Amino acid sequence: MTGRRILALLLLLMGAAQALAQQNPTPTATVTVTATETATANVNGSAGCGQTGWTAGVTEQTLMIDGQARRYLLYVPAAYTGRDPLPLLLSYHGFASSAQQQMDWTDFNPLAETYGFVAVYPQGSGFPARWFNGLSNFIAEDDRRDVVFTGELLTALAESLCLDMGRVYATGFSAGGGMAHRLACELADRITAIGTVAGAYSAIPGGCLPARPVPVISFHGDADPITPYNGDNNLPAIGTWAGEWAARNGCDAIPEQFPPRDGAQGEIYRNCDAEVSVRLYTVVGGGHTWPGQAEVPPAFLVGAL
Repeated sequence: MTGRRILALLLLLMGAAQALAQQNPTPTATVTVTATETATANVNGSAGCGQTGWTAGVTEQTLMIDGQARRYLLYVPAAYTGRDPLPLLLSYHGFASSAQQQMDWTDFNPLAETYGFVAVYPQGSGFPARWFNGLSNFIAEDDRRDVVFTGELLTALAESLCLDMGRVYATGFSAGGGMAHRLACELADRITAIGTVAGAYSAIPGGCLPARPVPVISFHGDADPITPYNGDNNLPAIGTWAGEWAARNGCDAIPEQFPPRDGAQGEIYRNCDAEVSVRLYTVVGGGHTWPGQAEVPPAFLVGAL
């Protein structure tokens, strides 16, 4: 499966979720907030509509949360007017990666120009950079700091840009996919839908209890050596994970199979609550990569493209 195909399918998810809802770094900006997650589900234009002073293209931003600086890259398309609310895409990098690398690998910015949305690439914390997306070999005790970070980030973005907060999408690669999963579990009132690639879905203490049905689309290589397709002692089998989302969303228990295409086998859970769906694309022979990414680690580490 090519990167272009994955991007097209992610855009399909955004379009479907939109229908559901209608039923080189330049300047650096700093915003100071406190860690009090505001769970307000804004619909249509956010508070930032009508404001001026934005910069088109990529800017590096800093959000201060209880004295800690959290960074992210912001991409505003050239056609942004500040008057017409645009959808928002959050894209989370993998373990030991970076916001810059995620932006380079995913190539969302040209699509933001073509289809008109704002893209944000949050930066993890610590060294190596990571997300607190659940319990793992790296995180023995639960820590919700990145759920808080995302909640405050959404609030800050809504106040400074003209966004449609009823169309907020979270994507991620590897541990970043696990972070998107956790956001769907805990911030479903603010995250419209998620799309993940080679996700590492760590266990969340207390379980995954979304406030509403969440559309899900996921891509995973069946030869992934880092986040194994059939799971391990720390991670669930990908088919099981997709089935659990289908159950949460009230879908049919048995998915419909798609004919193989572009080296991938697809399945979809239909007849879900609120007309959402759960889609899983298995990349046959695929490794731990974002298909189509320009720079790829050695095959002995991540497997095939």
